[in-house]
Amino acid sequence: MKRIRSGDGFEVQVPESWQRLGEGEDAFTLADPSGGTGALQISTALNATDERPGLQDLRDVIEALAASNGLGEPSDTSWFELEGLRGALSTFHHGEDFIRVWSVTDGKSFALATYVCRWGSESAELELVDGIVRSLTFGPVAQA
Repeated sequence: MKRIRSGDGFEVQVPESWQRLGEGEDAFTLADPSGGTGALQISTALNATDERPGLQDLRDVIEALAASNGLGEPSDTSWFELEGLRGALSTFHHGEDFIRVWSVTDGKSFALATYVCRWGSESAELELVDGIVRSLTFGPVAQA
């Protein structure tokens, strides 16, 4: 496993075969170009309040994303709490796509992660991708 740092100051742990795609673009996208079935995209923002977001706040972010993109109702929802990281997730079946969305926070920063692959092929990477999202750590922007 290796760690990949974004220009926004967060890091995730990924298998050696996974790479950042479209380096220099706004979106932080990860995938296994040699044999993967989907792609994971992550974006971050700072928490604008002094309050630690609750699970409902994280779910609200996912619901807003789903509504603005016409994803419909989720087929599955869940949440997790790790040391220093709390998250909500929902799964959608949109057309021919499997879409899983995570909203996570460490209390100071937010991340929204989206994994998309063809419906029916999600079992090949879903556990791995969930581990990538849960490995997310926020930190200061790296100095060049």
